[in-house]
Amino acid sequence: MLQRRSVIGEVVRGMKASDCVVSALGNISRDLYAVTAGMRERAFYCMGSMGSVTPLALGISLARVERRVFALEGDGSLLMNLGALVTLRRYGSRRVRLIVFDNGCYESTGGQPSQPDGLRLEALCRAAGLPTRVATTVGDVTRFVAAQPRDDRPRVLVAKVDRGAAASRVADPPAVIASRLAAWLSAELTVQPGGGVRSGIPAERRQARRGLAVR
Repeated sequence: MLQRRSVIGEVVRGMKASDCVVSALGNISRDLYAVTAGMRERAFYCMGSMGSVTPLALGISLARVERRVFALEGDGSLLMNLGALVTLRRYGSRRVRLIVFDNGCYESTGGQPSQPDGLRLEALCRAAGLPTRVATTVGDVTRFVAAQPRDDRPRVLVAKVDRGAAASRVADPPAVIASRLAAWLSAELTVQPGGGVRSGIPAERRQARRGLAVR
């Protein structure tokens, strides 16, 4: 069994400067928050919104076609909105990477079972037409994050994780999290010498924002 924090850490390490991440409520967001102090502007930590990770990630990818989006979803949260898998298959692209943390329980609320015996989340994802892999080692996660798919379908990784204590709660209020990501998404990407990428808001857009603020 993998550890949730190890999977999250590996995803963050593999992200590019132009990538963003959306995380499920509860322990997943708490652990992501603990390791993303330097990239708060491109992380959306969900709170009190089960089943919303996949739709949010898909929406971002449709609105910002130059961005790659990682969706960190819990098994229970995914089961809350299974229809999102079909929507992701129809409208999504390879720029969406869905990582499902499968520990078979609602850990954040006490460990109640989230699935009937014999259910395989990877089979559900494949049935929706999504290329799906199962991760049982950190190396599986590393390869998934770095993969360059040949076709344009979204990719899913079901990470088999054990239960584990979470980091401290997310300290930022939802309004701050949302506005911070919105500002980052509004910025345009520029290629730097040596092939790096930088995100910056053009001068005319900054002026427009100031004008709106004055009004």
